[in-house]
Amino acid sequence: MHVPFLTRRTKSKFVIAKKGNVAETIYRFIRHEFVPIQYGGLSRPGDLQATKTGIGVHSERW
Repeated sequence: MHVPFLTRRTKSKFVIAKKGNVAETIYRFIRHEFVPIQYGGLSRPGDLQATKTGIGVHSERW
């Protein structure tokens, strides 16, 4: 990806998945239980609790 205003560090944070390989790519970075069911994961509405920062937190300890 060539974008002149992005630093190398910022570019390294992007992941581009090929069609048909999306789920495999997602699961390399996000655990199945945190991905919503509609995207092939195991998380249902209510499984995650919102925090003050807006980031979901799993309700059980792991």
